[in-house]
Amino acid sequence: MRLFIAENRKSCSTNRERGIVMNPTDVAAAWRTEKGYTGKGGVIVIYDGVVNSWVTELRDPDHWAPGCIAIDESGNQWIAKGGNRQHGADRWEPFPPPSTTAKERSVA
Repeated sequence: MRLFIAENRKSCSTNRERGIVMNPTDVAAAWRTEKGYTGKGGVIVIYDGVVNSWVTELRDPDHWAPGCIAIDESGNQWIAKGGNRQHGADRWEPFPPPSTTAKERSVA
C-alpha cells in the first residue's frame, strides 16, 4: 500500500521559520498556478502544510495519511479521518464540517 506523505519538508520548515503561514486554500491555489493546474479540476492534497499531489477526483482514503486535506478549485475541502499513517485513513469528511444554521437550531 502506498501512502502519500511529503518527503521534502524543508521548504515548509523554512516558511515557518520566516513566519510565513498560508492556509490550505492559499497553498493549493499557489501550487495550481505555479504548476499549471488552474482550470484542470481535480483536487490538491496537502499534508502538514505541504502539497503532496494533484488527483482527478477524491477517492481512496486508504492511500492517504489521516490529516491530509484535499481542496478542489472551488475551495471545497475534505480531511482524511480515521485509520493511521501506516494503513491510511478510513474516510474523507467535509472540512470544516458543515455547521448547523440558526434556523435549524431554533427548530430543534
